[in-house]
Amino acid sequence: MKLTIDNLEKTYRLCMSMGSIREKSVDIELIKSLKIVAEKGVEFINSKSRDIPKDSTDWTFVFRDYYESFASNTRNLNLTGNSWKQSG
Repeated sequence: MKLTIDNLEKTYRLCMSMGSIREKSVDIELIKSLKIVAEKGVEFINSKSRDIPKDSTDWTFVFRDYYESFASNTRNLNLTGNSWKQSG
């Protein structure tokens, strides 16, 4: 199925006014804040995990928190789109 639009600009404005589509905006401050939180999480994990014995079941929580920090940074990268280079 092929769809032809006669006046693309007019159709775009109509869709925008109806809320059918939205322009993507990137919140650089949110991205920076989420990055800082993830980094602080890793620092915290590193400092607290030094005293955990190797055979302790507490490592489960350490790995879970590492994973959460990693996942947070991954979601953060998805927020950046092509603007990562712009944010510095």
